Amino acid sequence: MDSTVVGVSSPGSWHTYRAWITKVSATDVDIHYYVDGQWKAVHHARGFVGKPMLLIINLQMEGSSGSPGPSASTSYRARNVYVGRSRA
Repeated sequence: MDSTVVGVSSPGSWHTYRAWITKVSATDVDIHYYVDGQWKAVHHARGFVGKPMLLIINLQMEGSSGSPGPSASTSYRARNVYVGRSRA
């Protein structure tokens, strides 16, 4: 998978995030990412068909988000997390 950084306006406000996964071959999927209903990026994921999906919701404190990270107390909130499935 390639790496894409997507900025979010008003990071202190609530936002809607969506990942839409589409099977494109017997072994591969495309994962489309949306923020607040707007398409932002796609990952072409090879060998993902038949593998478990792990959902990680966390607050990244360093690394690609910048270093050395926050200097004061920081909180992270998530609500209305839904994982669903639809079939054509």
